[in-house]
Amino acid sequence: MLSIFISLIFAVTLGGGVSIAANSAMPGDVLYPFKINVNEKVEEKLTQSSDAAVTLHLANMEERLTEATQLATKGALDEKTAQRLAENFNTHTRAVGGAITRLQATGNTAAAAELATKFQATLTRQTATLVDMGAKNTAPVQTSLASVLASVQQALGAAAATSLNLSQKTVGE
Repeated sequence: MLSIFISLIFAVTLGGGVSIAANSAMPGDVLYPFKINVNEKVEEKLTQSSDAAVTLHLANMEERLTEATQLATKGALDEKTAQRLAENFNTHTRAVGGAITRLQATGNTAAAAELATKFQATLTRQTATLVDMGAKNTAPVQTSLASVLASVQQALGAAAATSLNLSQKTVGE
C-alpha cells in the first residue's frame, strides 16, 4: 500500500514537472508535442466559459506566431515546422471564427463585432511582425515564413470582412 502511494506521488510530481517544463518548449523540442497535445488541450477543456475559451484560442494562436518568429530569428524555421505552426494556427483561428459566428447567431451582434475587431487587430499586428521578420532573414527562412504569413493573411482577410460586416450591422441597429 505504501509503495502504491509513493508511486502515485512520484507520478503526479513528475507529470506536473513535465507539464511545467513543456510550457516553454519550442517546435523541435522533445516536450513540444506535450505542450500542444496535452497542456493546451487540458487547458481548453478546463475553461469555464466561452469567453475564456476564445481568449485561450487567441493566446495560442499568437503563441504559434511567436514561435515562428523566434525560430526565424535564430534561422531555425524550416518549411516542415512552419507548416505545422500554420496548421495549428489555423485550428485556433477557426475556433475564434466559430465563436464570432455563434455570437452573431444568438443575436449578440455587438459582442461578435467586438471580438471580430479584436481578432482583426491581433492578426494585423502579427502580419506586420512576420513581414518585418521575413525582410530580415535569409531566403530559406523567408520561404518558410511565407507559409505562416499566407495563413495569417487569409485569416486577416476573413476577419476584416467579418468585422466590417458586423460593424455595419451594429450601426444599423
